[in-house]
Amino acid sequence: SCFPVAGSRFQVRTAEAEERQGRVSVMGPWKSSPITLEDTEQPAPDTTHCLHNLAPGRGYIFSVRSGDAHRWSEWSAPSELCLLALAPPIPYSRDALQFHDFSATGDSVCLAWR
Repeated sequence: SCFPVAGSRFQVRTAEAEERQGRVSVMGPWKSSPITLEDTEQPAPDTTHCLHNLAPGRGYIFSVRSGDAHRWSEWSAPSELCLLALAPPIPYSRDALQFHDFSATGDSVCLAWR
């Protein structure tokens, strides 16, 4: 097994991005996560890091750097574009879509389902 060196640490940064004309464009500033110290008591075949509070429907790119107690590496090349999307809900076969209300002006309708 491989154990991290004492003082091993990493940091991840995130930027909103989108694809334009086949190229990824950064839409805002890079935001750096807090520095994470690696656990030197546990084998570390792979390093993982979970990011939270990302907005569905938006695209993101990521970069990482690692270091020890004295210095940092350069930031990695940005990842591929990651588009966060939610799968559409799948209704149960017994669900029913019904008209609930019509507007008096005839320009809208309310639907109800269970």
